[in-house]
Amino acid sequence: MDSLLKEKIAIAKYPNAVPGIITGPLRWSASTPMLAQFPHSCYGIDGCSGSPVISHKSGKALGVFSSSENEIHWAIATVSVKDDLRSWLQVDQTVTMKQMIKLL
Repeated sequence: MDSLLKEKIAIAKYPNAVPGIITGPLRWSASTPMLAQFPHSCYGIDGCSGSPVISHKSGKALGVFSSSENEIHWAIATVSVKDDLRSWLQVDQTVTMKQMIKLL
């Protein structure tokens, strides 16, 4: 992920999360090929799922806090969120995130 985004430090925003770092590469799920996730050390309490994981460097969303298992925390990468939204809205790859939000 750091080679893709040129950074390592990330902050999981509200509700109640502790800043951390991206701890591994972007991984594509074998069971769900469209699902890209990355591990991170941003600790969050129950209820953090769905919160954005924000780049400390750029202030942009890197992904969505999704789960924690055995002290490994996971986020779904923004590329997967965008692909799912495009699929749900039935629009092609040329439609931007801003355009998709307007369609909602």
